[in-house]
Amino acid sequence: MIYQKRYRVDALLRLLKYAVESETVDHLHVAMEKEIAMSSQRIERAIGSGDDSYIEAVTDDECDQIEEFLGISFVVAQTFITRLRSNMAYLSEGCKRDFGSHLSFINSVKAYDVLKLADLLASNAIYSIIEAINAVANYWKHVDEWPTVMVEKGDFLVRIWDTTKMRPNEKLTVEIVCSLGMSANSTGNLRNAAEKLGIKKYEDLSPIRKKLRTWADNLYKKAYEEVSALKNKKEDNQPRYM
Repeated sequence: MIYQKRYRVDALLRLLKYAVESETVDHLHVAMEKEIAMSSQRIERAIGSGDDSYIEAVTDDECDQIEEFLGISFVVAQTFITRLRSNMAYLSEGCKRDFGSHLSFINSVKAYDVLKLADLLASNAIYSIIEAINAVANYWKHVDEWPTVMVEKGDFLVRIWDTTKMRPNEKLTVEIVCSLGMSANSTGNLRNAAEKLGIKKYEDLSPIRKKLRTWADNLYKKAYEEVSALKNKKEDNQPRYM
């Protein structure tokens, strides 16, 4: 019976490895990078025209496009994060079923804990880079649903997100994206977030991919080592027959 159980966990571990090694983010990001580069080039050509009205119109339009492409890119990154998280959750449940113990670093059924197992945004931050990428993707998908309210700031009225009317997961997302310099009255939120996450040129999303890769590789190594330890412990506890 132990051999059948090992196979189930081994299969789950292999699925996790497939998810870690997936190149889907790379392929889809390349398409977004090309589109962003084209938008940047159109802005540069408009600037070369010397026509202020035309420059303003093109810049506004292309910056909106860049925001959209960056939003899509963050959602692509989120699909990678979600797939790994789901596979980690399945693996942890498999370990519980087969070896009597969940993975030690997973404390929730859906394994949201793994998003925290990455470098922090900054030395004084409380959120990880992976949590930030995930939150930016959620912002892009759901920001139109978030309630806002006008508040006084000095001599001005500014629009802010009304967290008093939000669900806990929405409040958490707002807290994270605000730490990235995003706000309810900004038209450059995705560009702000990209810069805070290490992107120097919007048409080069490789800093995001590198962060995802580092997190995924470390996560797989951690899972592999713990599964191996659980297997060995199970073997040690098996009765020996002469």
